[in-house]
Amino acid sequence: LALLKTGQADAAASALLPAANTAPHLLQPRLLLARALGALGRWAEARDIMNDVTTTFPSEPEAWLWRGHCESGAGDFAAAAASFARAAELKPGDPELLNNLGVALRAVGRFEESANAYRKALSAAPDHALSHANLGNVLGLLDDVQAAEFHLRRALVLAPDFVDGHYNLGAHLLRRDRVEEALPHLRRVVAAQPERDDALTNLGVALVAVGEYAEAEACYRRAIQVNPGNGEAHYDLAWLLLLTGRWAEGWKEFEWRWGMPSFSSRRRTFTAPLWDGLT
Repeated sequence: LALLKTGQADAAASALLPAANTAPHLLQPRLLLARALGALGRWAEARDIMNDVTTTFPSEPEAWLWRGHCESGAGDFAAAAASFARAAELKPGDPELLNNLGVALRAVGRFEESANAYRKALSAAPDHALSHANLGNVLGLLDDVQAAEFHLRRALVLAPDFVDGHYNLGAHLLRRDRVEEALPHLRRVVAAQPERDDALTNLGVALVAVGEYAEAEACYRRAIQVNPGNGEAHYDLAWLLLLTGRWAEGWKEFEWRWGMPSFSSRRRTFTAPLWDGLT
């Protein structure tokens, strides 16, 4: 446990493995081993351990909680939602469990159920800033714009230095073309987390909207440097390059549109070669 808490997950896993193997009747060694494996990104192994743990300890909410975390880490959010729901049944009114349930439900597109989970978390803990922020996000997806903004702002009243809260509110305002209001929140996120490519991309969008093209381009290029696979940053950079007359690079970057889930057109195939826009 000491190794895990000090970030030495590999050494922690090695120390916990014999304890987990020799004492399968105890909850903590296997639970901590799963946590250590999760910290190493070995989520499939961690999930297998927690499947066995919940079979052995079906009435332990902590076991179901960590099974849900491992399933989320492995990308199985539907299974994670079921595990978090079971944990919440065993420990009603726990805001952390309900918040985790809301996150998993949102990930599988069950937005109304996600919102209800966050509301239950806030009924138990009205000042839970993370639940306010998450509820605001999912209400935005449900087009309840006024309620979404209320909860996003409430999260920042409760936790003024909550970086994700500033990002969430900034993105919400940007989507509604309230650029001047969005800018200070997005700038604050980038100042706190300069390697955050999603914030850099959104800040670039806001800067283009107010005519600050040079700074916007720097944001896009930094986002791509941090995450070369950020299709949105490439696509937004393409529009900026085309807007400023740099056609060759602009059309090259524009090809990233095909890798964006949000792009409205599907890529069609033809027997003739694809025109590259240049020859």
